[in-house]
Amino acid sequence: MEQLLTLWVDDLNQKRIPLTRRAIAAKARNIFGEIQQKESGNETFYASKGWLARLKQLSQIHCIKISGGAASVDIEATRAFTAEF
Repeated sequence: MEQLLTLWVDDLNQKRIPLTRRAIAAKARNIFGEIQQKESGNETFYASKGWLARLKQLSQIHCIKISGGAASVDIEATRAFTAEF
């Protein structure tokens, strides 16, 4: 589950979509529920703050704050401009 969640977080980070702790926890519960449904399991998962802190540490997920115009920058255009000059 943690690998799927980390892939999801990385994908959203690459797309410059900001994430909150609440959104990550909700996605984790969703992924866990889907896995439990496929495996006919009956375990529970709460996505506590401690769990999220350990996930961030193990997965090297870190907070990146995107604000203002930085969120709308066209990276490819920036690279082309930089290469030209």
